[in-house]
Amino acid sequence: MHDLANFVSGEFCLASDDSNCSSCSPKVRHLSYVGVDLEKFEALYKAKGLRTFIMLYRGNSTFQMKHLLQPLLRTRSCLRVLSLYNWNIAKLPDSIGDLKHLKYLELLCAELNEIPETICSLYNLQTLMLDGCTVLTRLPANIGNLINLRHLFLPYFLKEMPPQIGKLTSLYALNRFAVGTENGCASIKQLKELQNLHGTLEISGLENVACVKDDLGTVLKDKKFLSKLTLRWNRAHGSQKEKEVLGALKLHANLKELSIWWYPGTDFPSLVGDHLFSNIVTLSLYVCLNCSVLPPLGQLSSLKHLKIESLRGVKEINSEFYYSSAGSSASGTKPFKSLETLCLKSLRLLEKWSFMEGEVEGGVFPRLKELRLIDCPKLKSLPGYFPSLRILDTHHCRQILPIVPRGQQMDVAFPSLETLKMNECYGDELLVQGGLPTSLKEISLEWCGSLTALDNCFQCLTSLEKLHISQCYRMRCLPKELPASLSDLTIIDCNSLTPRLKRETGEDWPIIAHIPNVTIEPNLDDEEEDDPNNPYEPNLYDEEEDVPNNPYDDTNEL
Repeated sequence: MHDLANFVSGEFCLASDDSNCSSCSPKVRHLSYVGVDLEKFEALYKAKGLRTFIMLYRGNSTFQMKHLLQPLLRTRSCLRVLSLYNWNIAKLPDSIGDLKHLKYLELLCAELNEIPETICSLYNLQTLMLDGCTVLTRLPANIGNLINLRHLFLPYFLKEMPPQIGKLTSLYALNRFAVGTENGCASIKQLKELQNLHGTLEISGLENVACVKDDLGTVLKDKKFLSKLTLRWNRAHGSQKEKEVLGALKLHANLKELSIWWYPGTDFPSLVGDHLFSNIVTLSLYVCLNCSVLPPLGQLSSLKHLKIESLRGVKEINSEFYYSSAGSSASGTKPFKSLETLCLKSLRLLEKWSFMEGEVEGGVFPRLKELRLIDCPKLKSLPGYFPSLRILDTHHCRQILPIVPRGQQMDVAFPSLETLKMNECYGDELLVQGGLPTSLKEISLEWCGSLTALDNCFQCLTSLEKLHISQCYRMRCLPKELPASLSDLTIIDCNSLTPRLKRETGEDWPIIAHIPNVTIEPNLDDEEEDDPNNPYEPNLYDEEEDVPNNPYDDTNEL
């Protein structure tokens, strides 16, 4: 097939590198070049009728780049496709505007901080890829002249949109719209004109919306082709205006995925959770630092995936999470009836999580399959019934395990549980008092500092296939018997346990001899192994609130 492709392409197509630059002929129309030696690159100038040029430079000579790019652009007026990868130049030459036939321009230039105005004369341009230009913060003012542009991909740190962006009515794909602060930049209202946007869109800089009454409701509500939307604030300073802005943005019912970043309000508007969100399948709330109450999401009938991260003011999950103030359990609609995955991460003040008062058994989270609790160190209560839960994954939830239902109640509470993962958790009652459901197929224990042994009832876990134990330094022995179904056993850095598992001679070797796949990696630091004051595990999370920096905020003030 490769030989056939070469035969068909003939002398019109060439994939070149430093070793075969000289084979380039004037007849070549489509050329790709991967190389380091830019002196050899000059041999490619013979192909003056190029339609496609794709270059990946693997060197670091910025000086040579500047001088080679100029003649390349001046003599390639027939180019339709131009892709430059790893060109370390700060500014494109003005001659880029001479490529009048150019339809596709892709720039992956990490140091590029300026696009010349001449690019706005490329009236045939349909695709402009700038998302690899990581330090570019502004676009040319007259970019609205590119009336045939259909795909515009912008870098992450773009600060504002040019005032004519609303003229690009042919845009099919726009990955990012940045609301700026200066008078000469586009307002969010110009998004209204871009009615044909498809796929994914991020709106950043929402704190810069000047007037909430500026008809914000029409900006997004007619964008029926958008499937994924990200709303991002760049500063954490809250005000009533931020809540009004979020409440004023009406979404089209076809939207499937919504992410909200750095929302600075103290609570969410009633819009979040109402019928306009009824078709949302995936919802993520990130780093809403001032929020103390979760929005009423329980009635989002299509919601399957929910992630809530770094809402540091939330202390309790209660009935407000399941129903809005206007609704109630009397409505007969089960909350979270479609939810399949739920992740709660870095809710540092969260202490209590409960079902609604009077809720019938099984009425909440009837389809939840995966629950991840990460860095919720104060969480002390957990709802007691998840009928469909397959995966329970806990990290740095030091107080939660002792209150998970134990004994015979575990099979009732989690009748479908197949995977249990515990990382840096201190309660060991669940594991030493026969409290595990017999449906378990996989157990993973890491950095469980107070765990000294596993219950002998492990032999009753007749479905268990994988057991992973890592960095449990106090653990001294295995149960007297492990289930015959166990096929994979991994034990890493359990210094007190490892000597007992030595092949043939270890005291516990007969317990694991029947297991087909056994991996044991002892910690060879004898001094640490014998130290009675060993801290057992590092603190994987800072005790102080660990809030990620907002990359958009120059001050990173929280």
